[in-house]
Amino acid sequence: MNSRLAKVVRPLLTPAGLLILVVVLGVSFVAIVLIPGLELAGEVAESSTALKLLGEQQRHPTVIRASLEAVHDRLGTRGYVQESLDDLRASTTKLEAALHEMTAPPPPSWFSLTGDSFSANTDKDTTVTTGASLAGKHAALLLDSWAKELVVLNPVIAYHGVPYLDNESTGTALNDSGRELELRVNAALRTSRHVLPVLDSEFAAIAAELQSSNVRSATQLRLVMISGLVIAVALVVLVTVLLSARQRQESSLRQARQQTMDILRTVKDGLFLLDSNLEIGSAYSSALETLFQRKDFAGLPFEDLLRHIVSERTLATALKFVKILWAERTNEKLVKTINPLGEVEVHLDAGSGKFDTRYLQFDFHRVRVDGEMTNVLVSVSDVTARVELANELQASQNQAQGQVDTLLGILHIDPAQLTSFLNDSNAAMKMINAVLREPTREEGVFRKKLDTLFRQVHSVKGEAAALGMSSIESRAHAFEDDLKALREKPALSGNDFLPLVIKLDDLLTHLQCTTRSTTWFIPSPRCCRGRSRSCKAPTAMPASRRRCSSSPRASPAKTTKKQLCSAPASIKSPKTTAARSRTSAFRRCATPSCTA
Repeated sequence: MNSRLAKVVRPLLTPAGLLILVVVLGVSFVAIVLIPGLELAGEVAESSTALKLLGEQQRHPTVIRASLEAVHDRLGTRGYVQESLDDLRASTTKLEAALHEMTAPPPPSWFSLTGDSFSANTDKDTTVTTGASLAGKHAALLLDSWAKELVVLNPVIAYHGVPYLDNESTGTALNDSGRELELRVNAALRTSRHVLPVLDSEFAAIAAELQSSNVRSATQLRLVMISGLVIAVALVVLVTVLLSARQRQESSLRQARQQTMDILRTVKDGLFLLDSNLEIGSAYSSALETLFQRKDFAGLPFEDLLRHIVSERTLATALKFVKILWAERTNEKLVKTINPLGEVEVHLDAGSGKFDTRYLQFDFHRVRVDGEMTNVLVSVSDVTARVELANELQASQNQAQGQVDTLLGILHIDPAQLTSFLNDSNAAMKMINAVLREPTREEGVFRKKLDTLFRQVHSVKGEAAALGMSSIESRAHAFEDDLKALREKPALSGNDFLPLVIKLDDLLTHLQCTTRSTTWFIPSPRCCRGRSRSCKAPTAMPASRRRCSSSPRASPAKTTKKQLCSAPASIKSPKTTAARSRTSAFRRCATPSCTA
């Protein structure tokens, strides 16, 4: 039982349930309190007004009877009757107007149009509808009795004149009009003795009914007010609970909003939402301003965010990708594999005509509410350091691989030929550098420069190809291609030769690295030819390692011997088979007794 009650009560304690209860109580308050209260208050006011009117009219029959008796007495005593006749006329006029008001139907009102009715007492015969006259069922008897009374009162009221005749012999006597007035007054008195009591009794009955109706309406109004008080207390309680719940909810929302703002302000990645129109929402992380060096993100189209910082092709592809992501049938995991902004190079305006190059990574995630896609969450992170590190690592790997390839190639080359090639290449590089540094402005001199450079580079490329040194050959070939491109240009200037400096630096650096690497493997011809214990060290060997001795203090020379001889011996490539004899010669020449 308690569990069932809890299941019923628990939904009502939610904010939505409390709101429904407030609405229900509000409608109940209007239907139970306001409308009936207004109706009952109107009935009480009408009853009070009717009682006041009826109380004023109850004295008129008595005044009429007293006025008739006064006229009759004064006619007998030959007194002044005009004042009594005036009182009779006034009372008759007021009673006539009051009876018309009491028997006429009331003006229509909103409550009377509803057709409601109330009973004056518990008897069904005394039921009075709000649309009936004030007299109700007494109206017919009142009008009939008053009509009979008016028949005898009108001749008396209509009398104007002097009812007396003065005579010196007989004194004051009634004249003809006086005698006729006396007869009319006597007839009115006889009729009034029967009619006026009926009017009094009907007025008393109507007053009793109105008082009963007033008491009943007041009682009902009191009950309605008590009901309204109860509903008002319930409304106050519910409104208080709702306000408290709303304050708690607002406090939770403020706390959640503050936490969200703290997250957006602290997170290092740029976060924002895209709507169906591909516009950025009003909430975004502070890191976004640092990443894109701008602040106007709210309502900014995604296309405008990427324009001018990526290429047009990348921009078009990115927009197509986001539109595909908005399609419900698209597999989100599958489409992420073709993200064109997974690692994109951007160029941001750094001011003063300079651009800052960065690498940004965009991740897209669908946001669903009740199973429907509402937004796309975009996270942007700066991966410039990672990309640069990867590039440096790749460059280092390429350089190391190139050095390994160079060393492998050196093992197959005759030392004398290798030494001659390196010396000739260094001389050619010096020649190329000297030619590039010569100031020139004439077209013919530029052409001669190109020819000289081309001959030198072509010579280096040919010798490298003959010796099988592919790394030097490829770099020389790239240099040669640039020179060919300059030859094909119709006009030359000094600026056209600037890119050649970079290629020359690359080639020269590689030749120097090759020279340093080969100095460990090129022995002195006398040492290798005679295998004597008194031979000179390689020409390019460092000074610290030119003298070797068999003494115990010469252990560093022994370590050097291992380092010099172990690398060639450990190479298992088939290409090194032909070079093993030369490697053995290197080992034999590097004896501890060799001296400089």
